[in-house]
Amino acid sequence: MVYLGLHWNTCSAASVHFVDFFKFQAGRQSSDSFSYSNGRIAMSKVVLVDDSRLAGVVVQRILEPVGIECVHVRSAFELLGLKGKVSVFHKFKPSVILLDIVMPDMDGLDVLRRLKARSDVTDIPVIMLTSASSERNVLESLEMGAAGFIAKPIAADKLLGEMARTARDGGDQALAKCLADFLDPERRAEENLEAYRVGAANLNYLNEILDGDEELMEEMVQVFVESCTEQIAAIAKAIKDEDGDQIRRAAHTFKGSVGNFGAPLIHDLAFEIEKAGTNEEIEPAHQHFDKMVPMVEEIHEDLSDWLDARLKQKG
Repeated sequence: MVYLGLHWNTCSAASVHFVDFFKFQAGRQSSDSFSYSNGRIAMSKVVLVDDSRLAGVVVQRILEPVGIECVHVRSAFELLGLKGKVSVFHKFKPSVILLDIVMPDMDGLDVLRRLKARSDVTDIPVIMLTSASSERNVLESLEMGAAGFIAKPIAADKLLGEMARTARDGGDQALAKCLADFLDPERRAEENLEAYRVGAANLNYLNEILDGDEELMEEMVQVFVESCTEQIAAIAKAIKDEDGDQIRRAAHTFKGSVGNFGAPLIHDLAFEIEKAGTNEEIEPAHQHFDKMVPMVEEIHEDLSDWLDARLKQKG
């Protein structure tokens, strides 16, 4: 059995290294257009603004096979051209912007406000990506002009369906053509939901976004298992140091990582720790952390055992 054995006041310093753990491989065509039965249409481009590398891989995996190029930028500065960065908009105008609400450097709502104030990009639909715990932010973003929102972790049907609705309502014919299947309310695939339940974890989400690539799924699970202790230790150290900004950053990173493994309670506690860090509320962060650690130990053990069993099968 593998236990993290962590408590906030006994952890040593640890830096979080969110590993870029696999190369994105998909059937991308060398041309910037895709063939369809009734002709050729230009490949639509979408910008994802999210500090998580894993989010970039997930969204690319979902969009590019249906003919939509996803350009991933990991900070609002790259999108808007701030602090010496070259704006994405100098290179092309995307069909849709997928914007994470909670990011370390600039709040997604502030980014949305800036976008809607610019006459050159105000017409680009913005879909917000948000934790299920952020209902207030969702309402505020919709009032500010967001075209819609998608709760994390991102599921393929939810993303494609929301983008299809946005393309239809916004009149983007190229994007709507790519996503025509997802405008059909009858389109739903059958899932064997028990196939990838692993103790406290649920790998059905990963199985879906990776198109059943079990080898890649094993690699992602392995990276999470190997980096989990470091990530939890980073939160513990930030709480011990009473550093609200570092609490926010470390919890945000861990929230994005664990959200892919079917552990909503852990995800929500990480969100509460992140929120407490933002508000410089150290004691609530400590309390949420103490609740979260046993759950993390359980999922860490379950996924470690699952990996060991898979290795023995290959044996």
